[in-house]
Amino acid sequence: MTQDQPYVHDTDAPGKALILQEGLRLFARKGLSATSIRDIAQATGLSNPALYKHFATKDQLALVLFERLYRAQLQRVSRTTGQSSTFRLKFRAFLETGFRAVDEHPEATVFVADNLRTLWPHMPDGLKSRTMLSVLRDIIQLGRSEGDVASSVDENMQLALVVGMLENITRQVFFGSLAHPALAQLDDAEHLLRKALR
Repeated sequence: MTQDQPYVHDTDAPGKALILQEGLRLFARKGLSATSIRDIAQATGLSNPALYKHFATKDQLALVLFERLYRAQLQRVSRTTGQSSTFRLKFRAFLETGFRAVDEHPEATVFVADNLRTLWPHMPDGLKSRTMLSVLRDIIQLGRSEGDVASSVDENMQLALVVGMLENITRQVFFGSLAHPALAQLDDAEHLLRKALR
């Protein structure tokens, strides 16, 4: 896996890497359903048979991209939140990791956010055992035990609040309605979320 493109693996052939790169760009900009194999072929300069050599369908390409991107972000968020012991530090690390992903990989973050509902059911069971949502749930539960998060509010509502804000910030930064970089919004977002969670 390359650091600047977490969805490209070192073992990927150059043609496959190009398909992954251009497929992601098109999926993020146009949407999965509005992107055709012809669009990807035109963007890569490869023929349809060359594309099919690496991916049997556009949907297979989307699934590979989604799984690779999700795994990379999950590893990152698990690593950064695991370095802290308190709710405040873990929550800050969770948010910062998400905002940094928006800045470093805007197309990847918007693609994952926009396609989670449709692609997640097709992910392998091993990936579903530990998710970004379960990492966040553990952090919220820690906040409840430390008194920083209200125990009187449904935990699922608290999760929806945080995830909803992150997804909206991702889209707003990507489409230019919120100032770039996303990390510039971190302090305000953390302040608002922590206030809402109390």
